[in-house]
Amino acid sequence: MAKEYYIRRDRSALADGTLFGRRKRGIARWKLIGWLAAVGFLLLILWQMRTVRPAVMAAFGSVETPLPSAGTYAQRAYAAYLSGNLEIAIDNYCLAVKGVPGKIYADPRCAAPDPTSEEARKVNLDIGYELVRVLVYRSYDDRRVYSYTKDAEAWGRILADAYPKSARARAIFAFALTNNEKAEIAIPEGLNAISLDPNYGDGFAYLSLASSSASRLDNARTYGEKAVQLAPDSVDAHIAYGTALFYTGSNQGAEQEYKTALGVNPRLTFPYFQLAAFYLNRANARNAPTGMQEAAVAMYDEVLKLDNKNIKAYTRKCAAYFNIGENTKALENCKTAVGLDKDFTEARKWQGQVWYNKRDYEDAIDAFAICQKQEEQSVKEGKITRAQMFPECWYLQGLAQYLLGYCDKAYPLFNEVLAFATSETAIRLTGQGIAGCASKNPDYIPPTPIPTATPRPAPIR
Repeated sequence: MAKEYYIRRDRSALADGTLFGRRKRGIARWKLIGWLAAVGFLLLILWQMRTVRPAVMAAFGSVETPLPSAGTYAQRAYAAYLSGNLEIAIDNYCLAVKGVPGKIYADPRCAAPDPTSEEARKVNLDIGYELVRVLVYRSYDDRRVYSYTKDAEAWGRILADAYPKSARARAIFAFALTNNEKAEIAIPEGLNAISLDPNYGDGFAYLSLASSSASRLDNARTYGEKAVQLAPDSVDAHIAYGTALFYTGSNQGAEQEYKTALGVNPRLTFPYFQLAAFYLNRANARNAPTGMQEAAVAMYDEVLKLDNKNIKAYTRKCAAYFNIGENTKALENCKTAVGLDKDFTEARKWQGQVWYNKRDYEDAIDAFAICQKQEEQSVKEGKITRAQMFPECWYLQGLAQYLLGYCDKAYPLFNEVLAFATSETAIRLTGQGIAGCASKNPDYIPPTPIPTATPRPAPIR
């Protein structure tokens, strides 16, 4: 009898689930146990990572690299300082004292610990000293680094509290206070420093700088002279003595001290700006010697040899050329500065002044308007005070509007600048603008009352 053929549906692909590529059977027990064991081992590895990882890496001929020590960070910072890169120096000194570095222009730039904490009491004096110093040096470059002077004072106070009997701690705190416009508080700290160590040259240097800032010029000169005698290789000693000599009318000696300061570390830029400022002040004096503006330009060129993107150097070159009537060169340098950093307000101000001097009032107004906006934003963010704003961005903008016949736009600018300006030039030229608008349209009533532009008394020191 022939075998019957029929379909076994209990063994079909539809029955066992393989029609769509898989069976309905569950996971085998041995697989489940193996999977759980693997997961458990992985969790154990993660839990013991700090212990296991170095052993595993050593087994393969590799050892995990530990974090740099405080000494390593300090060495990196000092190398950066010698090369003139103060931002990298700040980062590494900050890490060396276990601070928390922020980004450039951040507030804080190097966060300090709570002054009452154990970390503050154990901070390394030598490294903390250098951190304060480079924070102050960097603060000379740009008004946007306002937080650097605050951080320098915070770290200086920590050092003075942790090492009250250290001349270095007291001296560097005095330096930070002076550069945070607290010279009268800095002087007692400086006096403490030289009483603790009468042979500490930088103690006399920082006391001299505080005395100059507080207009105690005879004391500043005496302390500065002592500083260079005790610390002939100190940039701060020569800057301090040079400043005291300049303030007391000894220009030849001041120039020599500034030049000596340049040689201590030729890659630091701020001594070049200091010497340039000396030349510009000499240029504005009665019976000034010739070539002072050009000498200042030469200093800015030296800075640009070190850093061809130094915005401050281009801006100051612009100002120097403007002051000797070379508007084309001035505008070229201001445009370069603005191109490198559109938020550098000083460059906008000088660019506006050059346009104004060239009688290109529309472009001048544009530059001054940007400057005005940036200044107001800086005040809002606490970077500067209202008294520190550039008044030119208001009164020259107002005068440009007046010259174009737009007194309705000029009046509010004149009104605002008289609320904060203290310079005689700003007040005098604003008064002329107000008078000019009044003569053009005597029947015009401004939207807000215009105060009388009268000279203000000199500040009491």
